[in-house]
Amino acid sequence: CRVRRPGKEQAGAAVPLARGRGREAAAPPAGCRGDRPEHPHGRTGGAVRSALWPVQRAVYQRLTSHAPLMARVTGVLDDVPEGQPFPYVTLGEWTEIPVLAFGEDGSETTATLHVWSRYRGWKECSEIVALMNEVLDDAESVVEGYRTVLVAYDSSTAIRDTDGVTRHMVVRYRLILEEEP
Repeated sequence: CRVRRPGKEQAGAAVPLARGRGREAAAPPAGCRGDRPEHPHGRTGGAVRSALWPVQRAVYQRLTSHAPLMARVTGVLDDVPEGQPFPYVTLGEWTEIPVLAFGEDGSETTATLHVWSRYRGWKECSEIVALMNEVLDDAESVVEGYRTVLVAYDSSTAIRDTDGVTRHMVVRYRLILEEEP
């Protein structure tokens, strides 16, 4: 597609925003690759890469390499074997929004982790979340192949399981990443 510079009569006119956080960019014309840095559709070329697997791998590696956390839980698991002793952490749901702006490709990813405990009360879950925050919140250089812009503890939700004994804390982290060249 051809990149047109705005004329004087268009000065101050609204410019379509790049996708992300609920904003939609204007759809590029058919056949448009958007492969120049000044391109209005925000692409730097090639297909958009997904950061989901690199993020999952990085989160798992950071958690399992943190000795204080691993001394407190019986594991950080993607799939829980039957009879797994409590407390433990499971890798949960992952969401990703491609961020295509200012000539950079990137991703805003939410990593959801789950803390499971049979401790009577919320103290154990809360202490495990604090240990997770030590290695994830505000971490640098977390994800291979991406420059880390932000890793932030986003929220926790405490849930009492239907069995009346198990405590479940849902913990979310937000990551903003830019692809490395």
